[in-house]
Amino acid sequence: NSHEIIANFYSDPTHFIFEIIQNAEDAKAEFINFEISNNELIINHNGKIFDYDDIDSITTIGNSTKKDDINKIGKFGAGFKSVFAVTDTPRIHSGKFHFKIEDFIVPVEIQPIKLQEKLTNIILPLKNNEVKARISKKLKNLEMETLLFLNNVSEIKYQTEKNSGHYIKDRNIKENTTFGKVFIVSENNYDEATQEYFVINNYVEIENKNLKISVAYAIDNGKVVRSSSSYLSVFFPTKIDTNLNFLLQAPYRTTPNRETIPFDNQQNKILTERLSELVAYSLNIIKKEGLLNIDLLNLLPIEKLERNSFYMSIYNSVKDAIKSNSYIPTNTGSYNTVDNLLLSRSKELTNLLSSQDLEQLWKKTNWIEASITQDKTPKLRDYLIKELGIDEITFEKFARKIDEDFLQKKDDEWLIQFYSSLTEQDALFRDSPNKKSILKHKKIIKLDDESFASLYDENDRLQIYKPIKEKSDFKTIKKIFLENKHSQIFFENHVITYPDKFSELKEFVYTKYKTSDINISFEEYEHDIYKIISIYSTREKDEKKKEIINLFQ
Repeated sequence: NSHEIIANFYSDPTHFIFEIIQNAEDAKAEFINFEISNNELIINHNGKIFDYDDIDSITTIGNSTKKDDINKIGKFGAGFKSVFAVTDTPRIHSGKFHFKIEDFIVPVEIQPIKLQEKLTNIILPLKNNEVKARISKKLKNLEMETLLFLNNVSEIKYQTEKNSGHYIKDRNIKENTTFGKVFIVSENNYDEATQEYFVINNYVEIENKNLKISVAYAIDNGKVVRSSSSYLSVFFPTKIDTNLNFLLQAPYRTTPNRETIPFDNQQNKILTERLSELVAYSLNIIKKEGLLNIDLLNLLPIEKLERNSFYMSIYNSVKDAIKSNSYIPTNTGSYNTVDNLLLSRSKELTNLLSSQDLEQLWKKTNWIEASITQDKTPKLRDYLIKELGIDEITFEKFARKIDEDFLQKKDDEWLIQFYSSLTEQDALFRDSPNKKSILKHKKIIKLDDESFASLYDENDRLQIYKPIKEKSDFKTIKKIFLENKHSQIFFENHVITYPDKFSELKEFVYTKYKTSDINISFEEYEHDIYKIISIYSTREKDEKKKEIINLFQ
């Protein structure tokens, strides 16, 4: 009865395929073939041939030859029994052993068959056509990740009544390194697909054994992309969804059916901790390989999932790594640390403000790459602001920081760009019930005499004018800003006009002479007389001339 229970451990009867691959992997096989013929599944692999202990392990419970080797996948002595979900009497030919298993546990010697040297042959007479159909479908649709984390098996072939194909793994990991590229090719009658991974490995010592743990990033066209699967692997994918966008593997202790993992197990706790450290460390390698960019950051665990302790372990480790290393791409193509960076709300700001400007205004050195926006990368943006504490600079924050001293150091080309960017910032010049305008009375407009003035005076009257040919006592904008079609729009939006000459006489000339105490130089007096005559002569209507005469009578 115990064998029957084990045979039905698995929710999917085709799970035995993974158990057979596992046995081949543990036997250090390089390839394994599956063929369905005459209602039988014929399996061959070139792993270590059977010995007496192997026969004993597959015909008894809890007596696996692998239970003392923690690096091997099968440790319960129950894996092979999963074949009884699809067959009643498996036959095995390996080395000098030729036998079938009856009643789950009884090995019975059978007639030998010819085999290539060092080849193990397993024949499973299938129970019915439904089983055969399910096996055929499973073989055709094996996940590419099946081969990814295996150390030995690098090729799986299959032949069914309707389909044939194979899966091949090609590793490009140099000796004495723990990382490199792995290519998985899937080919069948109809199509071929290749998936590239960048794999980083490390080793954890537990019970005097070195256990390999791995993280694998899917690669497409030279960039890290979201993995098609997010299941945690214990050599093969389990049913544990990591909620991550990359793949992880560690030799966790699992339940006997290998479908779930008790994460509170002490060994498993250690593996989770070390796996979290490996993911954090992988960012350093990813960066050196030129794969660290905004797309990669967006694939990292950047959302909190408090109820998932495994996920949160990875989340916290990655967060600590990002906070303490130069892992965030900047707008200059370099990388920098969290405490040196600012996030811009608009692209105009990143183009406008240099590293020197950021240092002067906020004691920071770089903008984060401008592709991070609320529209394109909302989750990453929130993560940078809320979890990493990076300040997002808006035009309003920038407007509050700048002053006349800051602007005086800028050349006209920069100011053209500045005024152009203000075209869409009308709110900065308006008062609201709750707060006063930020730029309305701030000296940001460069004048003809190279000084700066505010757009409006203390009485909220527009006090800036377009320049004229004659010298004017009004505050007139430097001509270059009106000649540029981009910055010109800003001034047009504020209805900047030419100064009224009569108003100029009234405000700047008349006021000097209306008192008895006049203290002006002859040159200034001469200039004023010239201005009065000049304006008087340009007045066409008599009433306008009378206004000037009446003003100085």
